[in-house]
Amino acid sequence: MISFSKKKKTFCVVTGSRADFGVIHNMLIKLNLDKKINLKIIVTGSHLLKSYGMTKSEIIENNLKIYKKIKINSKNNVPHDISKSSSLILNKLSKIFSTLNPDLLIVLGDRYEMLVSSYVATLHKIPIAHIGGGEQTEGSYDNQFRHSISKMSSVHFVSHKIYKKRLISMGELPKNVFNFGSLALDNIKNIDLISKKSLEKKFSIKFRKINFLVTFHPLTLDKKQTKKQFLALLKAISIFKDYNFIFTAANADHEGYIINNMIKKFMRNKKNIFYVKSFGQKNYFSVLKYISGIIGNSSSGIIEVPSFKVGTINIGDRQMGRIKSKSVVNCKPNVKNISNSIKRVLSKKFQKSIRYNKNPFEKKNTIKNIKKVLKNFNLKNIKKSFHETSFSS
Repeated sequence: MISFSKKKKTFCVVTGSRADFGVIHNMLIKLNLDKKINLKIIVTGSHLLKSYGMTKSEIIENNLKIYKKIKINSKNNVPHDISKSSSLILNKLSKIFSTLNPDLLIVLGDRYEMLVSSYVATLHKIPIAHIGGGEQTEGSYDNQFRHSISKMSSVHFVSHKIYKKRLISMGELPKNVFNFGSLALDNIKNIDLISKKSLEKKFSIKFRKINFLVTFHPLTLDKKQTKKQFLALLKAISIFKDYNFIFTAANADHEGYIINNMIKKFMRNKKNIFYVKSFGQKNYFSVLKYISGIIGNSSSGIIEVPSFKVGTINIGDRQMGRIKSKSVVNCKPNVKNISNSIKRVLSKKFQKSIRYNKNPFEKKNTIKNIKKVLKNFNLKNIKKSFHETSFSS
């Protein structure tokens, strides 16, 4: 049961990239407008890096005040760089928490910035609300990060009943795990999309009859596979000279720079290849309205894109383990399979099959329900206990 409290609470949110902020920003706006909540936003990660579009501006554009900034190492090329960035977040966030002493830390997802933030909050005895737990991405070390964050968290918001069941099987208390659907999909309902002409002017792109969005991230568990798989993708794309391919930057993970450099080299002297570091959520959703499909290994292709009734070509095993809709085509990371998948998502048969496709992560009033729980959850004297689940041998 939820215990109620009338005292104004300080909620601290750590955001480290365009990806997590894009999902959580509408909820932050609602929390910020609530007079019973004192919202403190701490910005770190690729938000503060020019090479990733300096996306802290998106926070300011949403009329949200940044409480503190934690700059990280400008390079995340190797694990040692990420370790150094992690230590910076750990030290500076610990100092912030010592002064601020928030009632709750809210984290979304599975990146290393969130793992470190959760660790620091645990040391400071600050309860954690985790959004996006119980999911599986077997091709990335984010999987371990996500589950670790869940074990440090006291309240959980998942996007699917299977993810809720998984968290409970991991020992989380059923009464503290809430399946309200995906925040990202709630955002789609509350956004005014931008016209095609405005997008073309703003990002210097020119839409054709057939356009694909390409988002490919590093395979953090498979050494030397990132370059090999992305090269296969580029070779497949080269076959389709009459189609547009709009690339977005890889995230700030180990080997992300390899992908971005390969894109820049590939697009030289090609009129059908475009590169945008970061669209921002409103522009990104608007682009999805005018494309024929998305190609890559991003979670967005699994979670948000199915709501736009276009196909997702999901390459490799980075997203293996996630629940997927009928509009997602799993594809092996080689030229033949990728090119065949592009043809498949463009076929009339495939287009007809996804016309009435229902997104498995969509529920009503996601933000409203999460906010209600956060406001009313008893944050005093929370102790983690393990919920025993019976297993049959």
